[in-house]
Amino acid sequence: MSDLRSVARKLARLDFIDGLGVAIGASSVAMAHLQKRLARVTLGDFAVVPLPPASDATARRAALVEALREFGRKHAGAAERVAVSLPRDAALSAHLSVPAAAKGDLASVVEFEIGRLFPVAAEELGWDVLVHEAGERIEVDVLAVRRVVLADTVALLGEAGLRPHLLTLRPMVLLDLVHFLGESTDPTAFLVRDGTGVEIDATVNGRLRRSHALDSTDTGPGSRAAGLLATLTTESGSAGNLRIIELDAAGTNAGTAEGPDSAAPIEACRNLLARLGERLARPELAAEAPPAALLAIATALSAVREEATDFDLLPEEERRSLEEGAPVLTFFLAALLVLVTTVWLVAGIVRDLSVRSDLEAQLTELEPQVRTVRQNEQEVEDREQRLLILTGGDDRRASSYLMELSEIIPADAYLTSFRLRENRIELEGFAGSASDLIPAIEKSPRFGNPQFTSPVTKVQDNQERFALSVELPK
Repeated sequence: MSDLRSVARKLARLDFIDGLGVAIGASSVAMAHLQKRLARVTLGDFAVVPLPPASDATARRAALVEALREFGRKHAGAAERVAVSLPRDAALSAHLSVPAAAKGDLASVVEFEIGRLFPVAAEELGWDVLVHEAGERIEVDVLAVRRVVLADTVALLGEAGLRPHLLTLRPMVLLDLVHFLGESTDPTAFLVRDGTGVEIDATVNGRLRRSHALDSTDTGPGSRAAGLLATLTTESGSAGNLRIIELDAAGTNAGTAEGPDSAAPIEACRNLLARLGERLARPELAAEAPPAALLAIATALSAVREEATDFDLLPEEERRSLEEGAPVLTFFLAALLVLVTTVWLVAGIVRDLSVRSDLEAQLTELEPQVRTVRQNEQEVEDREQRLLILTGGDDRRASSYLMELSEIIPADAYLTSFRLRENRIELEGFAGSASDLIPAIEKSPRFGNPQFTSPVTKVQDNQERFALSVELPK
């Protein structure tokens, strides 16, 4: 079942999109352009631009807007999908443990607790959560950023001609990165140096375990940072099992260590860049990219729908999920539906044509029999018409008229023609004396007004040819 869910997730992420990742730090802004073609993600471009210190707000903002505008102009096709990450020290964090029964209304529970968790009014914060289910309790990490900071970030990108569709934090994008590289089960701690601050983000078994923002004075032997790393090493299991990656967000140096006191930081960080380059079809990435580019690339994963979490600090009214268009899977399913419908329609047409062809073949085979039946029907109709004439009624049946005539005309007379015309009978024939026929017919009550219709003529054997008509009673 888990394999099926994994396949379903991969299919749902198929797409043809470009996206930009912007990682804003204290000392630099890192930008990356990713391209996604179906399931293949490639790195198109990256840049890391140093920024003036926060104390010079005007110059810093101008440099940031210019860097974003220039990078966005180079990749205008991806400017509609921009993910932005902020450093950990921009956020407040808290932890909640709630009953599992609250899962269905978790957002309302957290919103109710916001005022107690942070020393800032709830309406002044934008927040989101990371949820970790554990038996009968749900562990919730709440991270919040002041709305004024979020609004300023959105406005700043707007000045550069960009509009973010997602705004997240550096710990989240680092979690996305280890998931993308398939290393989410390896205990990993990122030690990020950014100006005067240090950030420690630890991931264990695919979840964010710890996230701390410290001053640079909190590093070194015996410092708070060293203590946290030692604790994480102990929690991760046997000594040396925790992978500690150190990088400078300004891009000036990078490193990794297998423990707090390791002296080999640079080579392992380059190995991490090399693995990322292999995954993004950019094998030279380790040689050409500063470590800060990792943060921009990790942020851009959200822009091309490769994130591991759905964490987003943008207010609901600023989110653009409904504007982004459907992924390839949706188009694939729509095309499949059209194909199935077309096949169904064509199959119906073919089936109808096949039935029609079979019917035509059977009709052709039966046509001689049908023709014979029709001829028989016509003959029957003709005979019925003739019989109707002969049996037109008890008083006017032709057979009875013939029988009556045969009794009253002389024996030496015979008929050659007998025609029944409504109320009249026309007779033709031969007789020894045609004049004897008139009085004989007049004696019958069934006939009236007999008269010759043509002159009587003599023929051989002393026979007379006659033609007469007889009226029938009404």
